[in-house]
Amino acid sequence: MRTLFVPTDFSDASLVALKYAVEIAHAADARMVLYSAVHVPPPVAELGAVSAVPDTDALVEDTRKALEGLALELSVHTTQQLEIEVEVGLAADQIRSWMNTHRPWLTIMASKGTTGLERFVWGSVTRDVAEHAPTPVLILPETYAYEPINKVLYATDFKTGDRAVTAYLTDWVEDAAELAIHYLHVADGTVPMTYEAQHMEQFQADLAQISPAPQTTFEMKPGRHVDQVIEREIESGDWHMLVVCPQHRNWLVRLFAPSVSNQLVEHLDLPILVHPGNSREDLN
Repeated sequence: MRTLFVPTDFSDASLVALKYAVEIAHAADARMVLYSAVHVPPPVAELGAVSAVPDTDALVEDTRKALEGLALELSVHTTQQLEIEVEVGLAADQIRSWMNTHRPWLTIMASKGTTGLERFVWGSVTRDVAEHAPTPVLILPETYAYEPINKVLYATDFKTGDRAVTAYLTDWVEDAAELAIHYLHVADGTVPMTYEAQHMEQFQADLAQISPAPQTTFEMKPGRHVDQVIEREIESGDWHMLVVCPQHRNWLVRLFAPSVSNQLVEHLDLPILVHPGNSREDLN
C-alpha cells in the first residue's frame, strides 16, 4: 500500500496538510502516517543557575496523545489506514531521515504558518525538506482547500527523470486521460535555440512512450530568469499544481525565500510538487 507521510507541528498551517491528506489518500488508496518530531533544547544557564532539563519522555507522550487525537478526528472522515509516529530531534533532520528510510510515496507539508513565529519555524522546516527531498514532497499554501489535481504545469529542463515523474503523476487519477500536463521549458539563452528545439522534439517522443498516457502539451518560452517566466505562466493560467524537479532548485529556493519583488509562495494559492525524479518502484 502507498504511504502518505504527513509531518505536523500542530500549527494551523500544518493542519492544512492533514485535511488535504485525507482526500488524496482516498484517491490514491494510501495509508497515512501522522508524524511529529519533538525537539528538546539544551538547558540554559541564567544568572548562574541552570534551567531544568525538559522531561523528554513526557514531551514524547504528550505529542503522541496529540497525534492520537488528530488521528481520531481524521478517522471520522476516512476509512484509510492511519498510523502515528513520534521521534526526538530537529524537525527537518528527522523528517528527511524518515523519508530516506521509508521512501514514502508522497510527503505533504504546508508552506508556512499563520503567525510570525509559525512562519519562521514551520516555513523554514518545509523549505529545508523541499530543498533536500529524497522522495516527492507536496507543498500546500496555508489557505489551500482540496480540489482534484487535473491540470498541471510542469517546469522542465528535458531531464530523463521527467518521464518517471510523469508516470508517477498518472497514479494521482483514476483515469490518466483525465490528467492534463503542460510542459514549460524556459530557454535562458545558455543553449542555442536549434538545440533547444531538438531537445523538445526528443522530449515529446520520449513521453509518448508512457502508457496509460495523460493529455500533454508543450511550450518553450525565452527568458533570462526562469523563476519570473514561470511565475507569469502560473498567474495567467488556471493550474491545480506546479511540478518542479531537482534541477530547478536554484529558483525553487527563491520561491520559498520571499523578497520585495518575489513573493509567489506568499500570495499564490497553488500546490507545488517537488519531485527528485525517482521511479515509482523506488517509492512505498
